[in-house]
Amino acid sequence: MPEDRITIEILKEIASVLGKNLDKLIFIGGTAMMLYHREADQSPPLYTLDIDTLVTLPCDLREGIESMGFSEILSLDNTSSGKFMKELSKSGNRIKIELLLPKKGKGQDWGKIGSNLNAERLRYLDVMMDNCQKIDIGDSIVVKVPHPARYLIQKLLAYEKRDPQGKEKDCAYFADLLNLFADDLQDLVKEIKDMESSFSIIPEKRKWITKALEKYRELFGDPSSDGVSYAVELLNEDPNRIYRQSQRFLSCF
Repeated sequence: MPEDRITIEILKEIASVLGKNLDKLIFIGGTAMMLYHREADQSPPLYTLDIDTLVTLPCDLREGIESMGFSEILSLDNTSSGKFMKELSKSGNRIKIELLLPKKGKGQDWGKIGSNLNAERLRYLDVMMDNCQKIDIGDSIVVKVPHPARYLIQKLLAYEKRDPQGKEKDCAYFADLLNLFADDLQDLVKEIKDMESSFSIIPEKRKWITKALEKYRELFGDPSSDGVSYAVELLNEDPNRIYRQSQRFLSCF
C-alpha cells in the first residue's frame, strides 16, 4: 500500500467506527493537504502518518478510537492527552491521531471533549472552523476539511511555534497549496479578504490577516528566502516557479 494511502484507509476506518461523531471533526494538518489532492484527483507530493483533528463539539470518541487498536499517550501528569498511537503491522509505521481544540484566551491549555477525554488547545485553530469543505474519500464517506485559504492563514499564524522540521514541512505545504489551487487563486484571495473583514470587528483578531501575510512575505518574498528553499528541498520543485507563484499570490493584496 503506498504511504500516502495509509491515512486514507485509516480515515475510512475511523469514519465507520465514529459514525455520527465524524461530523464534529475537521481534519487539518498534513491530512487536509492529502485530502485536497484527493479531491483534485492528484497524488500528494508529501504524505503524513499523523491525523490531526479539530473537534468542534463535545463528543465521546475514546471507545471508538481504542476499538481500532489505538492507545492513548498520556500527558506528563498521567491524564488524558487526546493523542492516540497505533503501529501498523505490515509496515511498522506508527499512525497518530491527535484531537485538538481551539484556544481562546489565556491559561486554557487543555479542554474536555467528552467523559475522561481531554484535548490540547492551540491558538488560531478557530480560524478553520468556518466555511469548511466536504470531501468524499470513497465508500460514500464524507469528511470535513478547512477552506484552503483558512488552512493557509492558520498555518502562517502558528508558524513561529513550530519546531524546525515542522517549519520546513509547512513551507512545502504553503507552496504546494498555492500550486494546487493556482486556477482558483481569486477564490482563495476572496476568502482571505472576507476573513479580514469579519475579523476587523474583533479586537483580538484585527491584525491576524496582516500578521499572516507578513509572515508569508518573509518566507517567500525573495527567490533565496527560507520558505522557497524549504519548499524546493521537500517538493523537488523549480525555485523560480515557486517564487513566481508566491508573487502572483501577493500581488492580489
